[in-house]
Amino acid sequence: MNARKRLSTVYRGSLADRIPWAPIVTKATLSTYPDRVQTEGTIAFTRAVGGDVLYRGTAHRIEQPQVEIARHAERDTQVTEYQTPFGTLRQVYRSGSLVERQIKTLSDYEAFRFVYENQRFVLDEDALREAEHQVGDAGIVTASIGPTPVQRLLQFELGVEGFAYHLADCQRELEGLMAVMHAKNLELYELVASSSAEFVMLYENTSTTMVSPAIYDCYSLEHVRGFVEAMHAQGKVAIVHMCGKVNRLLHLIRQTGLDAIDCLTPAPTGDVDFEEAFEILGDSVIIHGLLDPSEWTHRPIEEIERNIQALLTPEILKRPFVFCTAADGLPGIPMEKFEAIGRIMSRYQFA
Repeated sequence: MNARKRLSTVYRGSLADRIPWAPIVTKATLSTYPDRVQTEGTIAFTRAVGGDVLYRGTAHRIEQPQVEIARHAERDTQVTEYQTPFGTLRQVYRSGSLVERQIKTLSDYEAFRFVYENQRFVLDEDALREAEHQVGDAGIVTASIGPTPVQRLLQFELGVEGFAYHLADCQRELEGLMAVMHAKNLELYELVASSSAEFVMLYENTSTTMVSPAIYDCYSLEHVRGFVEAMHAQGKVAIVHMCGKVNRLLHLIRQTGLDAIDCLTPAPTGDVDFEEAFEILGDSVIIHGLLDPSEWTHRPIEEIERNIQALLTPEILKRPFVFCTAADGLPGIPMEKFEAIGRIMSRYQFA
């Protein structure tokens, strides 16, 4: 069974010939390797070390013809300004960190609403076909979407503190803004669901370090369910990326009807035990689970093997499970560790 068939089989809810290993590697991961490895890229690298490629692509692009966007860069600072009939929104990144958010006060809502509502979504089948061509039988391609309103506002436009204050001080207005965002998102979901993509991934980065179960139940559950229902209406596999502390949310996440969770993470980075997660989520949900970075990036190979064995328990081996080692943005990991994990995973063959 090749990697494409292996991942497709598991993401459709069945067991494959072995547990898939879909490591996350980026250009930064390869940046300390020989020039040849960097030139060949992440797909070739994943294939060479024995991994299964889960390519995080796109099936759409966004155009904003009614918004004048001005970008300025100086040294380590990047400024973006969105000019609208209701005022100008300003966003600033410095050294890769977001230091000025678009929404500062309630008076910014109308401008942000104008920017959000006037997005034009365009299907990009060419990007999908190119990704499928690059990946071939080395794995599968997912079309990326996201995040939903709460997660977007938490991560970008408001921040955790700002979201909390706005929810307390102007709840009605914030809920109105999120309703507008969700309605626009549904347009995108339906568009991507109409594409040739078989697997669609919603990027949430959900974590109880940012959102409480009560807030998730009140807002995010409905938003994610909207994504899932749009995908299911067109026969797509609905995957949601959540790599934080979500143990206290799993019973709510199950109610969204999603097919799979990408990058569930155990302690200490996350707080999920995979066996318990399967018990809560039920047999129909596929888990793409991480070996916590602290368990392998700086560990000797013998210890890595023990940690993998401890994670892939007999109960997990009975379930549709995708194993992951995340190394996105982590340069300097010896290539021998990836090769060793590939050899270890090749032993998890099913009869």
